[in-house]
Amino acid sequence: MPTKPLEQRQLFNTTRQKLEERFLEYYAETEDSAYIIECALSVQVRNAYSKDDFSFFMKDFIRSLFLTGQKLPENRNLYFFFRDYFTNDEWSRLITRLFESPEEYLFYASRNDPILKIIGPYLSSGSREVTEEATLIAQYKDGAGKRKLLKIRGIDRKAVPSRHSRDILYIMTFLSRFQKNGIKSFAKIVNAHTEYIVASYRFDKSQPSK
Repeated sequence: MPTKPLEQRQLFNTTRQKLEERFLEYYAETEDSAYIIECALSVQVRNAYSKDDFSFFMKDFIRSLFLTGQKLPENRNLYFFFRDYFTNDEWSRLITRLFESPEEYLFYASRNDPILKIIGPYLSSGSREVTEEATLIAQYKDGAGKRKLLKIRGIDRKAVPSRHSRDILYIMTFLSRFQKNGIKSFAKIVNAHTEYIVASYRFDKSQPSK
C-alpha cells in the first residue's frame, strides 16, 4: 500500500520520534525532497510554540536533501529557514547549487535575512516548561478563498510575543505542497488565537511584504 502524505494532524500533533519515522517512510517510497523540506519547515513553525523540542528537526537528513536531493522546493525563500543547519563554508558552497547567480541569492537574502534575525530563534528554541498548556488556532484562507484552520496543541502561550507571532505563522503561506484537490491550503493568514485562555493574538488582514 502506498505511503500516505504527511497530514497536518501528524505534523503538528505527533511526537518527534513518530514524526521522524513517518518522514523516512515517506521519503523512502517517493524520494520527494521538496515535499519533505516543506514539511520540515512546518515543524519549525510548530517548534516556535510547542512545549516539546522540535528544533533542528531531522537535521542530518534535511542536510543531505539540500546537498544531494534531485528535487528541491521551487520557492527559494524556504532555503533560508534552514541556514543554521549548515556551517558557513557549507552554506557558501550551497549557494551555487541553490541559486542561479550571486545576484539571485542576494535578492532572496535581502528579503529573508532581516525577518529571520527576529523570528529565527523561535524556530529552534527547544523545549520549555509550561504550567498551562493551550491550543493555538490560526485562521487562513486557502487558494479558493475558503477558511482553513491550523491547530497546534500543547503550546506555551507565552512562547512567542504577539508582535512576532504573525510573521512565524506567515511561513505556512510559503508551503505550496499543502493542497487539497489542487487548491493551496494556506494562501493567506487571517488571524490566530489561543484556545481555553483569555490572552489572544489578533492580526489585521494585510499581509507583510516578502
